[in-house]
Parts: sequence; structure tokens; C-alpha cells
Amino acid sequence: MIKNAFVIILSLISLTVFGQATTNGSFENPTSPCPAALSALSNATGWSDPYINPPNPGDTCSTSDIYNSCDLTGFLSVPGNLAGNEPAHTGNGYAGILVYEVAPIIGDQGWREYVQNQLTAPLVAGETYCLSVWVSLADQSTYAISNFGVKFTNTQIAINCPGVSNSVLSANGFPPDVTYNGGIISNSNGWTLLEFQYTAAGGEQYVTFGNFDGVGAVNAQSTGVGPISQIGDGAYYYVDDMEITQGVCCNATINPQSDLCTTDSPVTLTGITSGGTWSGTGITNASAGTFDPATAGAGTHTITHTLPCGDVQTLDITVNVCLEVCIESNGDFTVSNGTGPYTWSNQTTSVDCSGCPLGNCIPNICDGVTVISWVPFGNGTTVTPSGSFPIQVEDANGLTFEIANAGSLQSCSSTPPCDSTINPFGPFCTTDLASNLSAVTPGGTWSGTGITSGTAGTFDPATAGAGTHTITYTLTCGSTNTIDIVVNNCGNPVASFTASNTVLCENDCIDFTNQSSGVGSNATYSWTFTGATTTSSTDQHPTNICYPAVGTYAVSLTVTDNGNTDDTTITSYITVSSCSGVTVDFTPSEDTICQTGCITFANNSTGSGIANFGWSFSGGTPSTFVGATPPQVCFANPGSYQVTLVAADASNNPLGSKDTTIVVEACSVPTVNFTVSQQNICENDCVNFTDQSFGIVGSATYSWSFPGATTPTSTSQNPTNICYPNIGTYEVTLAVTDANATGDTTITGLITVSECDPPVPSFTISNNNICLGSCIDFTNTSTNADSYEWIFEGGFPGGSTDENPTNICFNTEGVFNVSLIAFNSLTSDTLVQTVTVSQPPLLTISDDVTIIQGTNTVLSIETDGVSYVWTPTNSLSCEDCLSTAAEPDSTTLYTVTVIADNGCAVTAEVLVTVVTIEAIGVPSAFSPNGDQVNDILFVEGAGIAKMNFNIYNRYGQKVFESNDQDFGWDGKFKGKEENPGVFAYTLEYVLNNGDTGVMKGNITLVK
Repeated sequence: MIKNAFVIILSLISLTVFGQATTNGSFENPTSPCPAALSALSNATGWSDPYINPPNPGDTCSTSDIYNSCDLTGFLSVPGNLAGNEPAHTGNGYAGILVYEVAPIIGDQGWREYVQNQLTAPLVAGETYCLSVWVSLADQSTYAISNFGVKFTNTQIAINCPGVSNSVLSANGFPPDVTYNGGIISNSNGWTLLEFQYTAAGGEQYVTFGNFDGVGAVNAQSTGVGPISQIGDGAYYYVDDMEITQGVCCNATINPQSDLCTTDSPVTLTGITSGGTWSGTGITNASAGTFDPATAGAGTHTITHTLPCGDVQTLDITVNVCLEVCIESNGDFTVSNGTGPYTWSNQTTSVDCSGCPLGNCIPNICDGVTVISWVPFGNGTTVTPSGSFPIQVEDANGLTFEIANAGSLQSCSSTPPCDSTINPFGPFCTTDLASNLSAVTPGGTWSGTGITSGTAGTFDPATAGAGTHTITYTLTCGSTNTIDIVVNNCGNPVASFTASNTVLCENDCIDFTNQSSGVGSNATYSWTFTGATTTSSTDQHPTNICYPAVGTYAVSLTVTDNGNTDDTTITSYITVSSCSGVTVDFTPSEDTICQTGCITFANNSTGSGIANFGWSFSGGTPSTFVGATPPQVCFANPGSYQVTLVAADASNNPLGSKDTTIVVEACSVPTVNFTVSQQNICENDCVNFTDQSFGIVGSATYSWSFPGATTPTSTSQNPTNICYPNIGTYEVTLAVTDANATGDTTITGLITVSECDPPVPSFTISNNNICLGSCIDFTNTSTNADSYEWIFEGGFPGGSTDENPTNICFNTEGVFNVSLIAFNSLTSDTLVQTVTVSQPPLLTISDDVTIIQGTNTVLSIETDGVSYVWTPTNSLSCEDCLSTAAEPDSTTLYTVTVIADNGCAVTAEVLVTVVTIEAIGVPSAFSPNGDQVNDILFVEGAGIAKMNFNIYNRYGQKVFESNDQDFGWDGKFKGKEENPGVFAYTLEYVLNNGDTGVMKGNITLVK
């Protein structure tokens, strides 16, 4: 809990792993309806504090908190609570832990709080895991730290509070397994991602997060809040969305770096994942990430962080030539560097009670939030200080310099000037001698075409050659300026000129600028001004030429160089009118606005002779404007501000003016924030944006700007399908206007579009129409992919990360989706095909049977199939019937295949065993008379392995011979029928059982 009995936000952790996950990791569903008190972490299922309090032991140990937006008291709510105001990173809640205490209230050695959760499955030995967690410094924290760690344990840490004088877990036998090695986490307006890489010993089931270091080892810095705030004197962080993934941490995102001055010391950049290589302008140590502002120079510099695991991220760092202030001998303050105009302000403070219960500050319970603002008291480079310190000066670009007291400033007389403005030079001829350039502040370095001495500023026209050459002058104090020097091939001058204005009022004065070409530094000029009080001049650029009378006048210029002369006269060039009847008037769109609000001004001035308008906006941005119609003017701070419009003639002589007062009230301004679905995309990819703004009063309007997108703007709260066609890095801006005012934010470098080929998933299936219980293989034909994830609906196994999964089986009838997700470093894509699993036909077959050789049996099936095939077929009466007669010579295994109308097939077998009764014999008579009865004489019997059968007539001639029982005598000899009679035979044989013998006898042939 927060030690002075105040409630702080708690919102934690969505933890997922391959096989490991936290229980109720996101804190979105506490067991109680809403957080009702401090120290209620255990109300969230699966979460615990490592310190436990037996019944009524007193509040002596670490007690972490849980908060949710459902709380209506304002103590335990999200986003606003006593510790600050921060929306949840995701969902409706988060956790809060006090991780560092400077002035212990209870008397221990520095209060510590932790969050602990049980994983749903133990970690696997030898496997590498990456734990990420988001943290945000509470607004009321008086300190920020960098000491964060994670401890994995096989059993729950549960330390009884009585007797514990030091709540640092390391002091109680639990040092961290991994620690955060980055800089101090001071971001209190958003979330910062921390990562911890861990190799499991095996069996770890609990994870604990917090600060494991003692007071003396903590790297802490003051936030400027305090000395003691509503949550005591220490560091309090919100914690949200913890996640565990299997594999090494690989996130090259660079931790934010605030703007720097060219005079600042080098800084060490850090990334979410350490160990990468740094590159970019200003990087002086590629491995340590050292960035030197002086080496980088003024400007915005893109720094790249590359990790060995392949991730590459960039960050833009802005280096400014920062403001410097000195004190004059009379006590005035003078600012240098930056860009005018300058605004000087005093600091004021107020108390915001909007986060307190019912919006009221309650002593000893809710003191409100101290709000710091700046009230302007003067403008210009030099001012007389007014009011109390601190004092701040701000330039037109938003650069500021804060003065704690006058004694902190050095004397202006001891401060060297830093003005790199170059004195005008040229034009030159290519034949002119070299000369030294000069500037307002000497001692700088010169560079550019034609510069032959960088220290003396020597410019040689012959070296430069004809043309326009840009020369740069740089001072060591950081100021840089340029000038364009023209070098001509002289000898043929061409006269030309312009005037600052050609339409004037009576007595207006103007300046003339020589624009002649083909001349060098030795050229002479002769001007004639008809109607002017100064009728002639030999200056190169005459000034303050005045015209007293109404009329139209000519101007002439004669140029002579190297003996050659050219002249030009422009008739009716100057028109002088009598200017009168001028009325200066303007109307503001609003005269009372909220702080940070903007208004427009309509110029209603009338009258002849008005050539210019000058506007002054005290306290506004911009603070001045020259022209008829000014841009939108915004006011950052509460107060009453004067706006002045001055009308002038062509010589900038005032013709009239008008003032009005704009009242700026301290209205609450929406806090604008947003997220994007994906930051690193390919050409023509599209993303979605989600508004995360809060503090909105009444209804709001939204104005999005998407530079580089095909849809450059949107007024939707959550724009979708914003597409980027071209390679580059793009910023996104969101402005939110509610009933009070407008808030806006710009995230630079948010979208990075790369030239890349997206993955194209593709695969083939060995058979996508299978029967129940069948297994199939998949062949991956994807392109541009680095890894894959398969999902087999209805299959076993249900998924795979193999490139070509095999033996995927389906045991349920139906039509199932097979999904292949192909990944590469930037994106992923999914292809879905289907597999149809059908029920095979029903089949019942007759029983096995035994027959005597030479006989047959009927084989039959019962089925709902539509076709049937029996094999082998050579001893069957029908090979595609439900029933068939089988007469095999030997024992035969018959197979029947039945196919259903869905294409599924099923087989069954029946065994026909053939029993052979061995016997042999020859009939005594036969009648080959063609009546199809007893027409052929065969050797009868069974089990005959070999035989030789011979028949003889009465003359002893052999009329027939056969070695095959199936080949018998048809009663013919040499093709002629034999006459009826008696014939002799001999029969030699070998039976299957090995018996042999010879038989002899007579056969009677009858008709």
C-alpha cells in the first residue's frame, strides 16, 4: 500500500507464454466488485504479495495495490487517483507498487512492494524466455529510479511480516535473476516498456517483479515534486501488461531522449533490448551508444539502433542552439541565441483538486495536485525583471531558459557575442582580387566555393568562378549563417533595379536596390529620381528617397564598369497619392477563450493609402505578424492580453491603430494521446489508429493529420484503413477539441514504411477429400516467409510450426479449415483451404469357408456402398457382384473393395480353404458324338502332380498323348474320327502326396 494511507493506481499485467501464462494477468476482473481498500493485490485471482500478514500483525511489510476504473470514489480509480492520472496501458486497471522510499515512515530500511503471480505451467529447463512489462511513473512520485528486476521461483515466496525489518527481497534471500540495465524511468505521461531475458533452470512456476536493491544501491533522481507528496517521499510506479514469450528479447526500440543543447555533455542512449550497435550523426561510441550534442551540431538527427537478432529502430534527437541569459550592469536581463520574438514570464502555482473525491481538496486526505504555469510580463531581447522568481524566457520556436535567481547569471559584459551574421559582400568580377569577408562576431570558420582561407575568410572570385556561391560562417558558440556571393564575367554591364514600394502617399520615403548584372566591385552607379527631394545619387543601393507631391515619376540608373556603360529608365515607376480617410478596425473570432486555445482575427480596416499592416499579439503565438490577414493565434497561459493592429503607408508611416483585449481562462485542456495498430509496415500497407485521449469535457471533435498517407486527414475518433504508399518515416498529429479548449500531440517518426515483399502463403494437400481416420501431408509453397504456423481444425495434432507437416490425421467426419500463417520480419498473411472427411461405407462379408478341390462356394457381402470389386478374379463367377461363386484350385484369400458414393472405400477379406482328396483313374468308355455329353475322355481324380497319358489302337499305334489333366482325347487321330472300338491306354503319374504308379487298361469308343 502507499505508506501514508493514500490510494494509488494499480493496473497490471497481461502475461502469455508458449505453455506458460499468469493467472488473471490483466487485473481486469478482481474478485471483489471493485477495489475497496489499499493493499488488496490478493483480491485478484492468482496474484499475491511476497510478504504476508498473519491475523492482526500490524502493517509492517510490503503491501501492493490494485485499482480499476469501476471505482467511483476517486481514490482507487483509473485513470485519475491520488498518485496522478494515467490511463491503463490496456483494459481498465493496473497495479501500483512503491519501489523506493527516501524517508521511511514505518522505520524499515526503505519500503519495497512487489507483484507475484503463479504461471499456469512450469518453465522448461534450458529454454530462453523474454519477459516484458510496462511501467509508468506516478505523477506524485518525488523520485524516479532505474532499479527493476525479476525473480523466478519454483515455489511461492511467502515471508511473514513480524520480525522483518527490511522489505528488500534480496535482504531476505531472494536476489533477482535478471535486472533492467537502462536509464532512470522518468516518463509520467505514458508507458515505458522494460524487457528481461531469462534462461530457465526448469520448474519455475512463480514470477516476482519489483526493486530488489537496497537504499544505497538505488539509482534515483528527484522529480521536483515534494519534498513530500501525497504518497510520501519515494518512487511509486504503475505496472501493466506483463508478457512472457519464448525466445530471446529482440526489440531495438530506443528509450526517449529529451531535446539537448549544443553545449550539453554527451549522453548515453539506451534501448529496450541492450547489446546493439548505434549509428548516426553525433554517435561517438557505436557500442556504448554515446551521443555528443557538440559533435552532432544543431538540428534534428536520426539515430539508428541495430540488434544482432535483426530488429532495427530509429529515434530523432533534436539539438538546439539553446538560449543564454546574462545580466546587464543596470540589472536588466538580456537573452541571446534562439529566434525572436522573446517572451518573459513569472512562474505561478495553483492547486488542482479535480482528481480528489468529488473534486474537492480535503486536508489530510487529498491535497490536490500542484499546477505550475507561466504568466508573461515582458517581450524583447532585453527586459527589466518583474515579479518573483523563477523567471522564464521563451523564444518563437518554444526554446526556454529558466532563471532561479539573478545571482545565477553571469555579467553580459563577460559574455562574448554569438552573432554569425555576415556583412554584405559583392558582387565581384572573375578578375577581381581576393578579399577577406567579415561578420558581426569574428573568430569563426568560413567554408564554401571560393574560400581559400577558412580562418581569415578569404574569398577569391577567380577560384570561385562565375555564378552564385553560398558561403557559410560558423561560430564555436553554435551560431551559423550563410550569404550568397555573385561573381560575374564582367565587361558588359546590364542595368536593373527594384524599389521597396512603388505606390506611395505624399511624403513617403522608399529604398532602391541595384539588381544590375555583369558588374564587379569597381562599378559606378548614377541614379536620377524625378519628383523626389533627393533627385540623384551615386550609391549602389540608395535609401530614404522621399516623394512630397502627388504625381507619377520616372527613375533612371546608369552603370559603368571597366569602361563599359549601360542605363535603364522606368517611366511612371513611382505613383504618389493623397492618402486620407483611414479607419483601422478588426474583429476577433472570440474575446474569451480557454488556456491553449486559438482564435482568428478579421481585418475590417478601410481607407486609401494603406500599404502595410502590423499586428501585435501580447502573450500569443505568433506574437507579431505583418500583413492584412494574420494566421490563427494561440494563447498558452491564463491572463488578459492586448492585441494591436497598426495600418501604415508604403513608407511604413503609421496611419492609425486599434487595440482590443483577449481574456484567456485556465480551462482544463484535453490530454491527447493515441496508438497505432502497427508502426513498421511495407509499401501500401494500411493501419488503424486508436484515440487514447482523456480529460475531455463534454463532446469532442477530432482532427487527425497523416503526412505521407493516401488519406492525409480524418475527423473520426478512431480512423481505420490509413494507407501509406511510399517508403519513408512519417509523423502523426491528433488535435482534440472539447467544450473548453483544444489539445494536440504529434508523434514524430511513428510510421516507418519500408520496401519489402510481404509473405505470400501457399500450400498443397496430398488429398483434401479423405475418409475418416485417414492421414495426409502438406507441402508448403509459400514465398517471402521466414516462419510458419499451421492450424488444423479437426486434425491431430491441431497445429504445427514445421514448414511441411506430415501425417496429420482426421478422426471426425465433416469439412475442416486448414490455415497457414506465413510470417516475415514486418508482417504476416494467412491462407485457408478445406479438407473434407467422409464416413466410409458399411461392409459385412460372409465367413471363411472350406471346400473340396473341384467344388465351389458362394461368397457374399452386405453394404451400403455403390460399387464392389473382388480379387483375385480368375476363379470367380463375377468380380463386381454382391455375391459370386468361387472355385479355386487351392486355398485362396479373396478381398472385396467397396466404394461409397462419397468416394470412401473399405475392404474386407474371406479365406476359402481348398481340401484336396488325392485319387486318379480313367473312364472305361466315352462317346465323342457331339451331343455335349461324355464327348472328351479325361484322366479323372485329384491331387495329381504329374502324369503321362497314352492311348493306342489295335495296331499298336499311339493315337493320343497328354501330360495335362485338363487336356483330354476327342476320339480323333490325325484329324479323323476313329471308328468305334476298343483302345488300350497307359497312365504314369505322381500324386501330390508323393505316391507314384502306372495304370494300364482298355477304353471303349462308342457312337
